[in-house]
Amino acid sequence: MSNDSTIRTFLAIDIDQLCREYIGRVVSELQLSRADVSWVKPGNAHLTLKFLGDISSGTQTLIQEALKNIFMNQEPFDLILSGVGVFPSFEKPRIVWVGIEDKSRTLAGLFELLEPIFESFGFPREKRRFNPHLTLGRVRSGSGRQALNQAIHDRLNYRGSLFHVDHATLYRSDLKPSGAVYTKLFHFPFSRKQT
Repeated sequence: MSNDSTIRTFLAIDIDQLCREYIGRVVSELQLSRADVSWVKPGNAHLTLKFLGDISSGTQTLIQEALKNIFMNQEPFDLILSGVGVFPSFEKPRIVWVGIEDKSRTLAGLFELLEPIFESFGFPREKRRFNPHLTLGRVRSGSGRQALNQAIHDRLNYRGSLFHVDHATLYRSDLKPSGAVYTKLFHFPFSRKQT
């Protein structure tokens, strides 16, 4: 292992502008609860496929090469923003999210394809079932929890726009006092044509 400096990284699927606007509206509505939540900026919203944490530039290059082959053979597909909820429970909410509807199950299949590749680089397999979502906010305390829970319950059946997925992105994440700053490191186009 070289003594490269490390960078904090994750693999994600980007969402389009319409979805960002939808998320912005949902966050604005939920903020009215005045709950103690650190809300995600809509421009930072993304669908995480794998959080890698700190990796060296050498490992980053190897991962990019392995992922290129996977994504080259991936057909584009569609997803839908659907529902609002919390992890792990309404009694002790930590993460506020908007759900992803994957009618074709393509996203779940892609996740299953990626896990052994990451495992070959020493990243442990996810213990939890894959539950695609976009994080809207992180709950900091119980202040305003009842109002937040009610606001979320009122939006359980929210339905957002459909968005087309034709690439994945490897991101660098730098934690700043003002929040996380994401920088695109590598773009993986889905090159297989739809049949």
